[in-house]
Amino acid sequence: MEFKDYFELLALHKILLEAKFNKKPGNMYVQISPHTANFANKVVDSLIAYVCL
Repeated sequence: MEFKDYFELLALHKILLEAKFNKKPGNMYVQISPHTANFANKVVDSLIAYVCL
């Protein structure tokens, strides 16, 4: 997956945080999914790599 810039990647990160930590989730399986956690970790790693360029 490619992103136009840092802010697009940051927006995805915020979306994942909202899905993962929402106190009233529409789908609780999103919060407990190891796939969601793995994807969120990859996004964080990408953000760190982007900043360290």
